[in-house]
Amino acid sequence: MKVLITRQKNFAEKTKDLLMQINIDSVIAPVIEINYLDVKKEIENSINIYDFIILTSQNSLIGLDKNFNINNLKSKKFLCIGPSTASLLANYSLESFNDPMPEFSSEKLISQIEQIRDFKNSNYLICKGIGGKQTLSEFFKKSLISFNEIFLYERITKIQNIDDIGEFTHIFVTSNDILKNLEHNFANKDQSFWIDKVIVAGNNKIAEKIKFSTKKVIVANNPTDEEMIKTLLKNI
Repeated sequence: MKVLITRQKNFAEKTKDLLMQINIDSVIAPVIEINYLDVKKEIENSINIYDFIILTSQNSLIGLDKNFNINNLKSKKFLCIGPSTASLLANYSLESFNDPMPEFSSEKLISQIEQIRDFKNSNYLICKGIGGKQTLSEFFKKSLISFNEIFLYERITKIQNIDDIGEFTHIFVTSNDILKNLEHNFANKDQSFWIDKVIVAGNNKIAEKIKFSTKKVIVANNPTDEEMIKTLLKNI
């Protein structure tokens, strides 16, 4: 068994280390890169008006820290999408105000926001990447709630020379963006290439969009390293 890890390099290295600890071979071939944006001037004079800061991903947290230094925002309440975002926040000795459900969805976060006392009279800052979903923005607009959104990073397709990767049996696909870029990278591969490959998808939404004629698609509860590896081991 050999796992192809396709997520961005700084996260992929952690995945590789965890796989190595259980004696599973892997290769890193990121099909996505993250470019963090300099946006400090856009909201540095208004950052203090927000009661809640919404972190839509680990990259939104990293981008926020690069611009403002998270340690200077300890008076804020943070709302996280996904346990991996909350876990990264904990590395800064900060806690997520909400319970970050494993589903990794804006819809689940909205249901939690609606349970916050006097939530309609609070100010919210959505931290996200360019091209991200508009679900949260649309909710706040419809509910006439004060909010702003800031774009802290952009996703860039990374082109890999597939023939240089070598043999592998399993592929970790942890987001729809990675799946889309994977399709671009493997566009010239025919069905015979895929027939013995197993894809581990980070959730059902990713799995539903897979078009490759693979041997098998197995689905994790969420795209954290822990869940992806647990799903892999269950299906050996």
